[in-house]
Amino acid sequence: MANRVARCSEFPNDNPSLHDGAIWICAEIGAEASCELPAQRAAPEPDLPIEVVEDLVFEDAGDEQAPADSCPDPFEAFASVLVEVATMSGADPGAVCCLRALLGQSRLDGMVLEESATEALLAGALVEHTDRGLTRAPGFTSLVLAWQGILRGESEDFGPCGAASLDEWAANVVARVLGTSSRTEGIRRELRRRGVAAFGFIADAA
Repeated sequence: MANRVARCSEFPNDNPSLHDGAIWICAEIGAEASCELPAQRAAPEPDLPIEVVEDLVFEDAGDEQAPADSCPDPFEAFASVLVEVATMSGADPGAVCCLRALLGQSRLDGMVLEESATEALLAGALVEHTDRGLTRAPGFTSLVLAWQGILRGESEDFGPCGAASLDEWAANVVARVLGTSSRTEGIRRELRRRGVAAFGFIADAA
């Protein structure tokens, strides 16, 4: 005999899956039990379509990007090496401040330099006299920005960097801050030992 779901359950039972929700009740004590059918159930809502998104496009990488301060700026690391070599070569605090200003790490306006350093910087066209005092020469500023773009990976065009290689250019800058151009080769060797190569910088070479 096939099983079927009755509209009214057997009495008693605690399994509502056997019936359609009807119950047996006794309206009065001693009265016969009667079957009370359930109220009409609301018709089920039709199934709504499910939107399937095949490709999710994110506007940014969110947490997958490393924090800005977790990756040191290659140009700042390069500038730090130049300061280190200048210091070990005899640069005083004023010369160090001048070097950082030339590399765009601080301001040059109003800075007072030793006469020998001023003459060397003017002769090398790194600075020029203006109404505000010594300022970076436009041509030298262009070279700083060009090498900055190369070291940061923002450019692959070495044309704006001029004819000198990075180590040669950097050695000239350090030597002139020290007030001389005769020590360029020794400074260049020290820079190369610390990772300043002809066309780039190896940050962990020192």
